[in-house]
Amino acid sequence: MIDLDHGPGAPAAEHRRRVWPAVAAAVLLSGLVSGLAVHRWDEQRGRDTVGVLVLADASDWVGDRVEAGSQGTARIYGHVAIVNAGPAAFRVRGLSGITVNTITVPDRWVDPAGVSYQGFDIELPCAGTDLFAMRVTVRVEPRDAAVRNVDALLDGHPWAREFTKACA
Repeated sequence: MIDLDHGPGAPAAEHRRRVWPAVAAAVLLSGLVSGLAVHRWDEQRGRDTVGVLVLADASDWVGDRVEAGSQGTARIYGHVAIVNAGPAAFRVRGLSGITVNTITVPDRWVDPAGVSYQGFDIELPCAGTDLFAMRVTVRVEPRDAAVRNVDALLDGHPWAREFTKACA
């Protein structure tokens, strides 16, 4: 039966006018929920990320020196600058990887782009030590995460001349 009071397709057009706002609201709501979930995931991932640079500090700290050690070794008493490359603040809990005998670790937060100066005492073999690419591990504690180890390379060229003299 044909209803002559309404043109062809009028009920379908009326139905679409009622359904489209509901569809648009559902798409908008799912986009909003997805965006919030991704934001929270990225925020959590950013809190757990730690970037570290370890630089030899050749400043004239009192007590910094290189001297002959025992049985073909040299001992370096020096300082390194541990730079927080971000994005999370952390505390330095230790330095290892190059047979560190002692390290002075001030208990303070290092903000992104901040520097923590650490004193250390290491004994290295004279033969086979590459001062220009020493592998070190920095133990850090981010604010919102567990203590973790971060690997880095230390360029020890500021100590190279004294190291060579101590090993002669």
